[in-house]
Amino acid sequence: MHDLLAQGHSLRGIARHLGWGFRTVHRYARATTWQELVDGKWQRPRPSKLDAFKPHLQQRWEQGCRNATTRYREITALGYTGSYALVRDYLRSSRPRPGPIAPAPPSVRAVTGWLTRHPDTLTEDEQVQLRAIVEQCPELRAAAGHIRAFGEMLTKLRGQNLPAWIAAVRADNLPGLASFCGAPRTRPRRGELRADHAVELRPDRRPSEPHQSA
Repeated sequence: MHDLLAQGHSLRGIARHLGWGFRTVHRYARATTWQELVDGKWQRPRPSKLDAFKPHLQQRWEQGCRNATTRYREITALGYTGSYALVRDYLRSSRPRPGPIAPAPPSVRAVTGWLTRHPDTLTEDEQVQLRAIVEQCPELRAAAGHIRAFGEMLTKLRGQNLPAWIAAVRADNLPGLASFCGAPRTRPRRGELRADHAVELRPDRRPSEPHQSA
């Protein structure tokens, strides 16, 4: 602004050149340093009819009396001649601003997906949220460990660890995983083969001769 003024341009010409209002250009031209503009030297608040009654309103606010209509009538009786809107707006500005809204908790579907997916596919944010959730529930923490062990057993083809895994799940008494393992059975289901029946299916075993009648 001062460079344009030093070149001999008028305030109106500078306003047209910069696309600013004339009052803005005039305010910048009067300022000797940028600190004056930041400190609000040229933007002092105007006096208000409510200024003399603000301490009283603040005291009543701290006492819990925050109804704008009641406070307006109260200070009017004390000599206030301003509008109700000034009182209302001042009391609104005195209210504490609400804090930021907390993010919604993840859904059951999302947490289930985090538990059943490979850990390397989870983002850093998903890993943090999952860790915070399982640390709040011992049963969920145990279930997460069993799910990870089962996935590792499948991907690394460690089927020999299945009996130990089933025993560990049943020992923790987790209903969902225990039902997945199935109830222990002493008798095979219909159509299943016992170990001794499998011997009869050896390929080198010849069929018995048919019975011949005399």
